[in-house]
Amino acid sequence: MTDHLNELPAEADVVIVGAGPHAAALVMRLLLDPAHWGKDPNPPLDGFRKHPAKVRQHLRRPKRNPAWQHSLPKIVVIDKDGDWMLRWQKQFKAFEIQHLRSPEGLHPDPFEHQSLAVWAKMSGKEDSGFKYLDAMPKCHLYKGPFRLPNTDLFADFCKHLFSSFGMEAFKIYKGYATSLVAKSEENVEVLVEGLEDKCSASTIMAKHVIVARGPSSRRAWPQFREAMTSHEAKLLVHAWDLIDDNTSSGLAPDQCVAGSPSISAVLKDDTVIIIGGGLTSAHLCAAAARQGCADIHLFIRRDFKVKQFDLLLPWMGYNRWKSRADFEKMKFSERREVLLKAREGGSITPEMALILKDLHACHKLVIHENEEVISAKLVSSSPESPDSEFVTESCAACDGVNASRFTWQIITSEGAELLANHVWCATGSTVNIQSDPLLKSIVASHPIDHVAGLPCLSNSLQWGSLPIFFMGNMAALQLGPDAVNLAGALRGATRIAPELLASLCKMHKPKATSF
Repeated sequence: MTDHLNELPAEADVVIVGAGPHAAALVMRLLLDPAHWGKDPNPPLDGFRKHPAKVRQHLRRPKRNPAWQHSLPKIVVIDKDGDWMLRWQKQFKAFEIQHLRSPEGLHPDPFEHQSLAVWAKMSGKEDSGFKYLDAMPKCHLYKGPFRLPNTDLFADFCKHLFSSFGMEAFKIYKGYATSLVAKSEENVEVLVEGLEDKCSASTIMAKHVIVARGPSSRRAWPQFREAMTSHEAKLLVHAWDLIDDNTSSGLAPDQCVAGSPSISAVLKDDTVIIIGGGLTSAHLCAAAARQGCADIHLFIRRDFKVKQFDLLLPWMGYNRWKSRADFEKMKFSERREVLLKAREGGSITPEMALILKDLHACHKLVIHENEEVISAKLVSSSPESPDSEFVTESCAACDGVNASRFTWQIITSEGAELLANHVWCATGSTVNIQSDPLLKSIVASHPIDHVAGLPCLSNSLQWGSLPIFFMGNMAALQLGPDAVNLAGALRGATRIAPELLASLCKMHKPKATSF
């Protein structure tokens, strides 16, 4: 349930920043009877840990945590899109993604990793709901599962979970959390700004804060953006901007809208430049091609890398327990090197690689490996300016400019010059507590160690002695290289839930009556 920001309460037991799969996994775990919590935080797995009949029973009616027999904790969720996993869904729809990259055992339900598969069968969607990885060979590193859920099935499943767990009891306020201020070691003030009225701000006092923002919360940009004028920088498009543009309003089919206005603006004769070597860049190439564009350039600063999953197989297969155990024995400074090595930068799935190769064979796509864009400037392309003079910061027309009036002039590390109508940066996200506005106050008042901007959190993902917990990429030094993925959502919830539940139960413990 979404509420307007001006209805934000003065205080809450828990404030959760973000309403994506990480936040959902934690809330479901708090609501479920701890006796029914799944014990394995390191999927994927083949087979069942619980009997399918018990899984079906759980899916019909999850066993409520007895701690909430009389009343639920006061949980407030702040999310820029205003609904459970709506940002996730908007990304799928904006880029028209058909299947998840994660296998079927990864989802927010804390009960059993096979819940999605069981639910698909219960719903009559098993035959149409999965993509089989027929081309992926079995080996000693990875022996399954070999099914990827399609995005519509996953959305339907999550929508069912939200309803069956009763998550509509927690209001989601559409807005941005912009600052965390520690008033004491028991109270954190959260400053929230609204999307509808960015000039207004409200505060809420929280006993606990969970920072569960997704990777699109902070954009990473190519270095050349630093040399741009403010107008040029404003017009440069990040992949996350294309997600922002998508107008889907929920997970139900009638709430979903495919594509993005910025993608729809691509014309047949346009030139599109895409920067990045990960899966998002491949989806953007395909999106431009669907618009009829036949002049697409993909710039990858490294080799074109194809992998089924975004981690090395030892982290996904039967050796994952050893990989995890070795990682957790390391010092924080050593763990960062493992994080970088395990992900190897951006990569593209074999399925999307085939699409790009077909586009390349049809001369619609040029893939520039080991080549970077080092400069991008706007030039005038109007008939009145045939000399294509550079647009300067003093150009009055740049205020509220229609970007279609101008063309980008691109210079690459190989000395090539190109003109393009659209430049899209699929350059991912950045994580650095030293530059994160949300954390500026607590970095100053309660500093903790960090490694290259990644915070050194406790085992329960807590920021020092403050009641602030982190999920996703901010917790990578604890959770490992899949911290940002669905596997990291499950593991993060497993780490945080016991301590958070104990604290909430202590707060809500009935007081003894004296006579």
